[in-house]
Amino acid sequence: MGWAPGPRPTPLSLASIAELVAAGIATPALLAERLRTHELTELFLKHEMLIVDTHVIVNLAPGGNPLRLVKWREGKSLWDSVTVMERGGSRNLPILPDAFFTLEDSRWPEGPSMQASL
Repeated sequence: MGWAPGPRPTPLSLASIAELVAAGIATPALLAERLRTHELTELFLKHEMLIVDTHVIVNLAPGGNPLRLVKWREGKSLWDSVTVMERGGSRNLPILPDAFFTLEDSRWPEGPSMQASL
């Protein structure tokens, strides 16, 4: 399945990022980040759009819905690792969730919320 007609995400070059920094639109820290435009495959972009769709759906659910989005977090601050034991030693495995969110259900008494990660 290919892309539908219409606008497509376009990666920025280092020169473009420098222009955004010079104009005060982006922070200088962005210049230090590794460019990963070679990773912008169709599958990766569909995955990112699925995350966006999920965020929009839980944020803009119909008014009569008892669930309300309380918190949504994305990014490297969610990343972690776990050490697993194997024959002959151990190794670290990454845990890289796309997002972590909390929903509140108005039908429940005040207290714990539902939390989930993608």
